[in-house]
Amino acid sequence: MEADGWWWVDLAELQAAKRALVDPMEGLDDSSHLDILSETSASVRDATEAYQRRDQLLTDAIRAIEALIADGYPAAPKVQFSVVVVNDLVEQSRTVKVASDLFRDPTPPATTFKVEFASPTPK
Repeated sequence: MEADGWWWVDLAELQAAKRALVDPMEGLDDSSHLDILSETSASVRDATEAYQRRDQLLTDAIRAIEALIADGYPAAPKVQFSVVVVNDLVEQSRTVKVASDLFRDPTPPATTFKVEFASPTPK
């Protein structure tokens, strides 16, 4: 399905598409055993390969979506860190902050500008 230039499919749509391949694939297989012209046989073989390729792609896509769902998609993966790892990350964050401060100008930029001139002197 397309919306605003983006394509999306759901699992049920992929499963239905895979089921829809069963009869044509079976018919192509049956046709390959008939006494047909070599040109017809080549066309049947090409069509069979195209359907088998699509079937495999759908199988792979369904398995990938099922694996994502089993992994908790769409939620982000949950990971846990030991206290040692958390402390290390905190320390690394602190030292990176200290290092980044080295690149900052220690004097703040001027926000006002005042010019004073001496009183005029007669010539």
